[in-house]
Formats: sequence, structure tokens, C-alpha cells
Amino acid sequence: MTALALGLVLLAALAHATWNLLAKQASDKLAFLWGATLVAAALYLPIGLWLLLTHPSPTLGWAIVSASTLLEAFYFWSLAQAYRYGDLSLVYPVARGIGPLVVPVLGVALLGERLSALAALGILLIVVGVLVVHLPTFGWSGARALLRATRHPGTRYAALTGLLVASYSTLDKRGVALMSPLLYVYVLHLGSALALSALLLPRRTAAAKEWRRQPWRVAAVGLMTPLTYGLVLAALTFTPVSYVVPAREVSIVFAALLGTLVLREPFGPQRVAGSALIACGLFLLVAG
Repeated sequence: MTALALGLVLLAALAHATWNLLAKQASDKLAFLWGATLVAAALYLPIGLWLLLTHPSPTLGWAIVSASTLLEAFYFWSLAQAYRYGDLSLVYPVARGIGPLVVPVLGVALLGERLSALAALGILLIVVGVLVVHLPTFGWSGARALLRATRHPGTRYAALTGLLVASYSTLDKRGVALMSPLLYVYVLHLGSALALSALLLPRRTAAAKEWRRQPWRVAAVGLMTPLTYGLVLAALTFTPVSYVVPAREVSIVFAALLGTLVLREPFGPQRVAGSALIACGLFLLVAG
């Protein structure tokens, strides 16, 4: 993994953790995220139209981005449900931690990617680090509590969110080889806005209320979400998805820090140890 790819992924990870923090603080999570997708669709419309006219794409590229858009819209819904039932410190590690397990398998099986031994070890450390960050305490009691958490609705929706991330990330690796990454990310967010509109139009009063309550936060997330994933797609154009998705999980460390500094959630020894493991895994990914 090159230094450029790592830089893009780290910047995307910080932005991703930041907008998830803002979404978690919203009263109506799904209405908030719908408003953000509408802002993104409107804000980047001139760029999207220009790219559409100047960067023609094959039919297969449009088919892939259409399928990914459906997964992305479902992702926003699932993420909103996860934050409805669970804390940032509960939801975020699970939602982001499933990708490193699933994506390398999909990358090897479907895209023909190959992992070096160092990279495979790095991915393993990242996965273990995600689990450690999520432990309420060290020891068997912590492990049992982690197992019990799987019965929590927030954890289940977070797991579904993670599976959706793994699925659309694998699709997007193929898609950005056929379509401009900037156009691709715009189509994703425009499609998500339309899909969520169909779901939330009956609740448009709640969405309007969320907008009036915190317009700058909705606008900030609308600005950040395309930029965040655009950085990831840029990295995918020259880096295997099996490397990029695990490296993105450094966002778990950023989310833990933000949860501690902003939401006053505890940052205990488990988060320190888990963050260290994720950092070590990231180093091995770069070395591999």
C-alpha cells in the first residue's frame, strides 16, 4: 500500500468518524441522513452534470453504480437504525469492523486480488483490535459481555451495516475502473437521496424539523459524505480493495477519541490496546 493511498484513506477515516459523530447526535437519525444526502445531491450537482457530459461511461459501469446505490441507500437506513438503538462506541466498531473480515475474502474470490503475508497479518491485527476496542473489560467477563451484545438491536443493525459496507466496497472497486471516481461518487449520493426520498416523503415533516433544528450540521455532513467516499474511491483506483477497506478501520480509533472528547464516553485500557493493535495492523498493511 503506497503512502498516497494511506494518506487518502487516513483523511477519509477522520472525516467519516466526524460525520458519524454528527449523525449520532441528531434527534431523528434517518431524517438527518436523508437531509444530508439531499444537500450532497444539490451541492455537487454542477460537478456531476459536467462529469456526466465530459466522462462517458460504459453500460456495465452504470449497472454497477446502480446496484451499489441501492446498497448505499440501504446502508444509510441501517446505520440510522443502529444509532437509534446503540451508542457511537457500540455501533461504530461493529459497523466498521466487519469489512476487514469480509472484503479480503471477496477481493480474492471475486476480483482475483492477492494478499502478502504481512498484509494478511495486518488485517488480522486490525480485526483483533476492533474486538478489543469493543470489549467492556478484559478477561472472560468482558468476552461474555461482548457475546451478549450480539443480542442488542444496535449491534445487529451495526453488523448489517458492516455487511453492506463490505458488499458495496467490493462492487465499487470494479465500478471505478469503468467510471470516473468523482462521477461515481456523485451518482451514489444522488441515487441514495432519491431512494431515501421514496422512503421518507411520508415523514417529510420530521425531516424539515431536523433541518430547522441543526441546518449547519446537516449541511456539513452533506458536504463531507461525498468527499469522504471520494477519497476512498480514489485510493481504490490504484490499490486493492483488500487493503483499502481494512486500512479505513483506523476511523474506529478516531471515533473512539471523538466519543471521549465530545460525548464524554470513557476511553479505557481496552480502547488504548485495541487502538494500538489497529495501528500496528495498519503499519503492516503499508509494509505489505
